[in-house]
Amino acid sequence: MHHNKELVGVDSSIEKIKPLLSDGSQEGVCTLGIWGMGGIGKTTLARAIFNKMSSTFDASCFIPNVREKEEAGGLDHLRRKLLSTLLEDESLNPSISSFNVRLESQRLQHKKVLIVLDDVANFQQIEFLIGSVDWFMPGSLIIVTTRDKYVLKMVGVKTIYKMEELAYSDALQLFSQNAFRQNHPNVGYEELSKKAIEYAKGVPLALKALGSFLFGRSKEEWEVTTRGLIKQVPPGEIFYVLRASYDRLDSEEKNIFLDITCFLIDEDRDHVIKFLEAKGYHAVIGLSGLIDKGLVIESNNKITMHNLVREMGREIVRQESTNDPRKNRRLRHHQDIESVSEYNNSVDIEKIFVITNFVLEIPSAVFDQLSSVYKPHYAIVSMSLSFVAMLLCIIELVYKCQKEKLTWKRRRILPWLYYPSPSHKPFGTLKDIIGLICAIFQCIFATITFDFVRRHVDSPIKINFWPIVFALAYYVLSS
Repeated sequence: MHHNKELVGVDSSIEKIKPLLSDGSQEGVCTLGIWGMGGIGKTTLARAIFNKMSSTFDASCFIPNVREKEEAGGLDHLRRKLLSTLLEDESLNPSISSFNVRLESQRLQHKKVLIVLDDVANFQQIEFLIGSVDWFMPGSLIIVTTRDKYVLKMVGVKTIYKMEELAYSDALQLFSQNAFRQNHPNVGYEELSKKAIEYAKGVPLALKALGSFLFGRSKEEWEVTTRGLIKQVPPGEIFYVLRASYDRLDSEEKNIFLDITCFLIDEDRDHVIKFLEAKGYHAVIGLSGLIDKGLVIESNNKITMHNLVREMGREIVRQESTNDPRKNRRLRHHQDIESVSEYNNSVDIEKIFVITNFVLEIPSAVFDQLSSVYKPHYAIVSMSLSFVAMLLCIIELVYKCQKEKLTWKRRRILPWLYYPSPSHKPFGTLKDIIGLICAIFQCIFATITFDFVRRHVDSPIKINFWPIVFALAYYVLSS
């Protein structure tokens, strides 16, 4: 059995489960729940128990992938398959009703049966497929594998076995069978294999996926791969399996899970609950649900999770805003934090420029209108303010040029500033252009007024609307 890479470490689990199983001498139907995270080996263990024990029962049936089958097309065909296999009757009506299911199930009261329901997502699936355990003959055995411990509690499963990660020796053997096609690493690959096994943390699916990926590759490729494992997203097959557990969470559970993934690993349970309750979540219920689903682990009053689950969660967070970290509610990587911080700082500086510019242009326009041959000093103040406003616009553009690392290039007719590779777009937004134009015209109008006043003649320009144009344009373009 140990030469079969699918069954490495399974024998020890079967030995632990044996005392928990009824051998038929006890009264009633024995129910066993096998619970654990995705990829931990629940199906493999259930299949091994089924193969070893099915011959001791009058009839047996293994129903794989219940969750996927329901998502693909419902459970009617699975229920028919279950009954027809156990009753050895292929003539059952394909559209058999719940009432007829009970009638047919009465025929099973005289058979000791073994049933395995694999990867069950909710208790309704169990009730739909087998109804009640009372329908079966005493001594029958029903095994359910699930990622959610709560499902087993809901249907009254008597015995729950939690799947544990493989011991290091078994993990090394399983990994070696996939990476080297033998039970041990090649000479010179011992330390590299150890790094891969430490990353997989005894999860069979991860060990097989990593081993298969590294099979036949050069030592240099092994070194590059194992060096980056800590920072890597779980390989595609592993990510898909783990993501299925996340996708079945409700909205609040997803948020709690992602917060724990990003900020609360290895924190005290009380601290985690206070943090989550401060955000308005039902922390105790949500945390308990995640523990039951195998996504979160509580150990010694600390909240933690498997490395692969953690990296899966962080990858989900990263995918929320692949191209723009500013849209992400959870920032972990220092590059993203620095990027958002720089953006916020630049936005604050730009707002200062805009507000200061507007504050200068409004008084400039007011003094411009109040100026006359009897109040020439108003014209001087208006012109001075308008010059400062225009200068501020130019300084703002220079600041943006330095921040964006623009380069001066000549294209077509006029030279202009352009963004660096890969965009090579010309610099300047409509807001920038309108702001500069308004500042220039405000300055021109104020200068004209001053010139008329200096010659002791009232200015013919008595309506200055450039600050209003500037304000309206900025408001419309910003919104």
